[in-house]
Amino acid sequence: MVQPLKKMQREKSQSGSPLGRCWISLLAVAALLLFASMSFATDIPNPPPSVVKIIPASGEVKGWDVVPDTLAYAVGNDLTEIYDGDYELYTKNGVLEAAQQTYKMKNATATVTIHLTESFMAARKFYKYWEVTDKKQSTYKRNTLLSESYTYSDNGVANGYLFRGKFFVTVQVNLDGQQGRAAAFDFLKNISSGYAKKLGTH
Repeated sequence: MVQPLKKMQREKSQSGSPLGRCWISLLAVAALLLFASMSFATDIPNPPPSVVKIIPASGEVKGWDVVPDTLAYAVGNDLTEIYDGDYELYTKNGVLEAAQQTYKMKNATATVTIHLTESFMAARKFYKYWEVTDKKQSTYKRNTLLSESYTYSDNGVANGYLFRGKFFVTVQVNLDGQQGRAAAFDFLKNISSGYAKKLGTH
């Protein structure tokens, strides 16, 4: 099973030294990459579904490469392969299928999840569901350049959210502060600007 989409509960590091925090970060990344390499995914249909087409290719977002064998695709009841618990929240909010990919850059990782929902209104409603809570974060920032997207960071992880058409997109980057939020924004920007062309609708 790949990196869970749902908001993860993270404990703050108890290490007081920069070196200690560095080692913790490196070990966390190594563990994630090992876990990802052991993950399994539903076979990708041919031709690939829309949620897979929208996933950024390796290097498409500058500096970020795909972690091999981490592309996951699921539809209907098989969404449990992507969501580590609470998958009913997504299906009840109109999510029909989803694709997820893990990336790496030096000692950092990012996870992108693309959801296809029942309708434009379903995607927007689910996006607003998350935003109502996340806008309370002190680092919350609405991305006016993209519209209907935002980023925030908390406990060493940056998060990005976006909706376009019937698609609801989430990004998680294990980089804190502005650096992490900028990386999440880069993924959102890539997906927002390229999804229509990739789907052949632009």
